[in-house]
Formats: sequence, structure tokens, C-alpha cells
Amino acid sequence: VAFKRAALEHGIQICSLAIGNPGASRLPFHTNPASAVLLVEAVEVARNLGTTNILLPILGNSHIDMTSQTQVDTFVAMMKEVARYAEKAGVVIALEDWISAEDNLRLIDAIGSEFVGVYYDARNIKARLHDPYGEPAKLGSRIDQIHVKNGQTLMREPELLDWPRLAQEYVDIGYRGWYVLETGSPTGDFAADTRANIDYVRRTFRMPA
Repeated sequence: VAFKRAALEHGIQICSLAIGNPGASRLPFHTNPASAVLLVEAVEVARNLGTTNILLPILGNSHIDMTSQTQVDTFVAMMKEVARYAEKAGVVIALEDWISAEDNLRLIDAIGSEFVGVYYDARNIKARLHDPYGEPAKLGSRIDQIHVKNGQTLMREPELLDWPRLAQEYVDIGYRGWYVLETGSPTGDFAADTRANIDYVRRTFRMPA
């Protein structure tokens, strides 16, 4: 309640809730029943905050091994149950991961709920797998929210990705949602660097009206 009140007082819209590290007691994430409890609690928190999106990271210590049918089956079974709660609350649980568009579709199609989607991070894909170009077209409306980040540099600096190209791909699939900065402060002036990154994103990506 306090977070929601503070957001309203300062004119801030909370676009999503991030799970973060699920904690050692909930690992391995895909086979631990405590993970489902955490997600159901998160759905309730998101609804109380007034947001309709949860970022669920299945990377790092929570990375799902798509070659393990046991991990895949267990995760799908868990998410089928969690999705029932998400649907009642009107909250989408969006997966941020290090797996391909094809593997994301494999998971989401098996879960079979419009309330489980993808929190797409092109730089994760570039750094861990391959070029991300073409993946937005494969995922389409399954992309629920998007991260933008440029490693240790400002968004306007040359880095791994062709951001204007990706911006057009997002427009082409009809995405009109949030572009969420996951950026640091290379100059040490966090406020100035954030303003610079926001300016770049506003100039490069098509913002909702």
C-alpha cells in the first residue's frame, strides 16, 4: 500500500514487478514447489501495486535447461497452475531468459495461457546465443514487455546491437508497450546517464501515444 501511495503521489506508473533472485531455498527453481508459492504471492503483490506485469527471470541460477525434459515438464506444470491465479488477477507473468525464440514458444505454447509471456531482452540473446534479429517476428504478441540495455555504455554508444533495427522490428509486430531501461551509470552521474538513455530510447523507439 505504501509503495502504491508513493507512486501516486509522485505521478509514477509502475510498469512491472521483478521477482529478482528467488533465493537459495527455492532452487532449483523449476523443480521446487516453493517457486509456485513465490509466484502466486507475487501475483497478489502486483495486483495490489496496480501493475499488470511480472518479470520472472529464468536465467542465472534459475536458468532452464531446455535439453532436460524433466525441467521443462515440471516448469510447464507449475506455470499452468500459477497462470490460473495470474488470469484472475489480470497479471501477465513474463519470462526473461537466455533461450531462443523457438524454445520460448515451446514453453509458452505448452503452458497454454495468455497470462504467461516473454520479457524480451535482445542483449541477453546476443550475449548468450546469437543475433536477436528476426526473433521479435517469431514471438509476436507473446512479447509482453521489453528490456533495453547496452552493457557498460550509454544507449547512444556503439555496442553489440543495432537498436534502430530492433526498434523497427518491435514496431512491425505491433508492440506498443514499455521499453524498460536496465542500465547502469558509466559516467558515475546516475541521473544524467539515465536522462541520456531515456532521450535515446524516446528518439529511437516508437513510444505509445
